[in-house]
Amino acid sequence: LYSDWYNFSPPAADSDMFQYRLTNGMSCELIEPLWDYRLRHDTPTCQVDLNWRGTEDPLNLHWEHEKEGYEVFGGFHYEQFGHVTGTIVVEGERIEVDCHHIRDRSWGRRPFLPYMGRGGVDSGWSSPNTSFCTTMGLLKSETPLAEAITEPLDYGQFKKDGVVGVVVDGHRRVKERYPDGRPKRLVLDMVDAAGRDFHAEGEVQNCLKWNDIWYCHWCLVKWELNG
Repeated sequence: LYSDWYNFSPPAADSDMFQYRLTNGMSCELIEPLWDYRLRHDTPTCQVDLNWRGTEDPLNLHWEHEKEGYEVFGGFHYEQFGHVTGTIVVEGERIEVDCHHIRDRSWGRRPFLPYMGRGGVDSGWSSPNTSFCTTMGLLKSETPLAEAITEPLDYGQFKKDGVVGVVVDGHRRVKERYPDGRPKRLVLDMVDAAGRDFHAEGEVQNCLKWNDIWYCHWCLVKWELNG
């Protein structure tokens, strides 16, 4: 319905990394560090007014790289689940927003990448006691995409029986694809540092194909989590 995407948009002079205004109408207001942010976007055809509120403590998911320091990109990386509420108005149509979302932050110098690898993020929310988010980001395989392909997870987290765990092992399997290559059905299996397992099965409901720094399939997925 609406797109106003810029990878580089100059901030206002009084902006900083936690509270800023951009020239394209986007702004972020810090209400409570790590926990509460107001996100707004204001143009003649689209107005966004959302509040992001953390629901879990931020987790350092690159703990094994801490010894490498901040000179290495991703030596420290946290992710945090949150609850988003508010409204979006597109050309006069008002859309109420009430959903869950995960945000992340990394430190370190970004390396030059001589290739654009394959990767992805999967996230699902069932209840305050059951949720997950995992990432594949270090894939160098040149194996062509097929109807069935299994690849390892790099890192992530899940909440099972109300307890959060950091993923230390797992894989993602695309069981079926649509004719254009986007995933249709996928399965994830994860294990956390305490040895607990987590099983997720998803069926893609829709897809936005987005060609930017990476070519992306942004998909809404219907998940079944641990049955």
